[in-house]
Amino acid sequence: MAAALTANEAIATTGLVDVAIGGLTGKQFDVRLNPDWTGTCPPAPDDPPDLSDVRTRVILLDAPDRGVIVIFIGSMYSADFEAFLAEAMPIVESFQFDLTQ
Repeated sequence: MAAALTANEAIATTGLVDVAIGGLTGKQFDVRLNPDWTGTCPPAPDDPPDLSDVRTRVILLDAPDRGVIVIFIGSMYSADFEAFLAEAMPIVESFQFDLTQ
């Protein structure tokens, strides 16, 4: 899943970082719309929002025998992204997963 996202020409990504949250391990990276990409996101509304400033942290955690847990943490404005991460990541890092049920 991480390879497919990082290979997508429409988005620019940071390098993959190993992460462990709530007893699960996985990968973390940040994404944004690739400034060199000229395509559109189908279906594009008549007045699409400006996605060029949106920033998102993607966390993919391996859940054995259950697939992947996906967590998105996003900010509509790049200027707010780091401050939002500073508030949101401690909450995400406090998650605990019970996969026995």
